[in-house]
This record gives sequence, C-alpha cells and structure tokens, in this order.
Amino acid sequence: MKITRVLSLVLCLLLMQAALVGPAAAAEYTGEPQWSTEVEPVGEYAYSFAVVGDTQNVNRLYPEEYYKIYQWIVDNAEEKKIAYVMGLGDITDGNSTQEWHRAQKSFWLLGESGVPHSQVRGNHDGKDQFELYLGSDMDYQDSIQGAFNDKMANTWRLLQVGEVKYLIFALDYGFGDDVIEWAGEIIARYPDHNVIITTHAYMYRNYTTLDYTEEVPPSTTGGVNDGDHMWDKFISQYENIKIVLCGHIDVDNVQISTQTGVHGNTVTQILIDPQDMDKTLGPTGMVAMFYFSEDGKNVKLQYYSTIRNEYEITSEITEFTVGVVESTEAPTEPVPTEPSVEPAPQETGFIAWIKNLIAMIIDFFTNLFR
Repeated sequence: MKITRVLSLVLCLLLMQAALVGPAAAAEYTGEPQWSTEVEPVGEYAYSFAVVGDTQNVNRLYPEEYYKIYQWIVDNAEEKKIAYVMGLGDITDGNSTQEWHRAQKSFWLLGESGVPHSQVRGNHDGKDQFELYLGSDMDYQDSIQGAFNDKMANTWRLLQVGEVKYLIFALDYGFGDDVIEWAGEIIARYPDHNVIITTHAYMYRNYTTLDYTEEVPPSTTGGVNDGDHMWDKFISQYENIKIVLCGHIDVDNVQISTQTGVHGNTVTQILIDPQDMDKTLGPTGMVAMFYFSEDGKNVKLQYYSTIRNEYEITSEITEFTVGVVESTEAPTEPVPTEPSVEPAPQETGFIAWIKNLIAMIIDFFTNLFR
C-alpha cells in the first residue's frame, strides 16, 4: 500500500512538472486572450506566410512599437522561411500623414530586405493616401503583375514556392462587381494556380461571411459588396480559389472556417484582426504565421506577438489542410501580364513619389507654422 502511494505521488509530481515546463497546447477561449511563451514546435515545413491583421491601434497609439512588427518579420524571414507577407487593411486608424509615414517606412523595410508583400485598403485608410504611399513604393510596384485601372487598391501577383503555384489578390475594401469581373478573368487564365484572396472585410466573428445586418458592413460604410455578396458572386464560383484572408472585425484569436464552392471545392476562410487587443491590453504587434508542407497541403498556425514575445493560444484550429491544385511542372518565372489587362506602368511609381514628396513638404511647413 505504501509503495503504491509513493508511486502515485511520484507520478503526480512528474505530471505537474511536465505541465509547468512542457509546450503549451491551444487553450479554450473564455472571452479573453491567453498567452504562453512556448507552443508546440511546428516540426518540418517547407515555407511560411506571415499575415498581419489590422495595425490601426498600434500605429496611432503606440507609434514607437509599430516598427517592431515588420522588423521581426525581416529578422526571422530566413529562419522561418517566410515566402510572403500579407497585410489585411486598416493600416492606419486616423488616416493621418504621420501614420502613413510609419507604414511606408515599414513597407520599405520589407522591400529593402527582399521580403515580398501585399497590402489591402481598410475602411480607416483613405483611398488617395493608399494610392499615394503604395504607389510611391517602387519595390511594391515591381512586385505586381497587374492592377485594376492601374490603381494600387486592387492588384495581383504570382508566386511559386517549390512546385506550388499561387495567384494572390489584394482587393479593396468592399470591392465592386467590376473588380469581381476583372479578377475572374485573371483567375481563368491560371487554372493551375492556387488562388489566395486578401481583402479587408469578408468574415464576421461568428465564423460566417459578413452580411449587412452585422457590424460595419462594407455596403453601408464605404464599400459595395459585403462578405456574403463576395461569396455568392465570386469566391464560390472558382474551383482554384483556396484561401480567403480578411480583417476588419476584431477577434482575439485567429478564426478559421470552411465553405464548399459550386464545384465541390473547399475554401478556407480566415479572420485575423488584433485591433481590440492592441487597444485594451496595450500593443501586441500580432503576426499570424502559417507554416506549409512542401506540397502546400498541410498548414500549421501560430499566432505570435512581436511586442510581447508571447503566443496567443486560443485559436480553435491550429492545423488544417488545403486542396492544392496539382502541378508537375518545374518552377518557372511569373508569366507576363497579357495586353488585355495592363500592369501598373512604371512611371506611376515616380509620379506618385513626386506627389508624396510634395505632400511631405506641405505637411512639414503646415506643422511648422501651426
């Protein structure tokens, strides 16, 4: 009997020790974010995507911390095999010149370090400012294959990692039916590419597409189509649309759901928006890291705070699969844009740069004589 009690005590102590020092698993969400300095190791992976949700509150309230988000990405790009960075809009909160300057410098940091990225406009980001600051970034301009009406609000680019081909769209807040038609024509040209749609507003925090009865829908706040419109008219219609990423609706964790398109294909829909955490807890600088297997089918998620140096661990799904379009061809260079859809002309970047310079000079003297 004594031996049994001693063995039981030893076993309990070992279990307690393992709980204290072992990697943390995903925790049940109780309405508040939960943090851990350790998570389960990702294991083997071939490449990763880094996704940055709404940064508006970090940019406005904690300007000295804002750069840490992108500095962490650059510092870890090689080790974590970051193939691409996706921004989900609401880059700024008040659309101020100061906020845009911070964002521009951070995007320049990515470009100078050779880390490809795309950005979308949120409802807090002015149309003219988005065009001005993204249009003046020559690295950003060089990264795109095409742009709707030669504007930065709706762009697309090709990416190939190993044998997995991607067609990545960065689409405007509540994009309209003309953009849907334009994007559909491009998707039809690349049936062997896995399409990723990034836009600001698409999902609600109940894991469904955002409709007009829910919080700040695009159809009533400066856009045209809500999430349910985007699904019905566009996303459900193409077999090779595999992933949709969005922000706009604040959530403490990463929310992932799936829907079945008209061709029987599964579309993975992901909502990432840490704006409320940044406002109530202080700056978090969250980056959602998606780690892919070599064939692109198996994905593991970690949601990391670049400022707190901790992981948020309440996401319900930390692993999922993607139905990747099979490709047997060797890696190739991106296919040039066909004449029917003109890429953004190179001189656009220079013109925007001049406009940006003039705007900065005006802003300087305006602040000087206030």
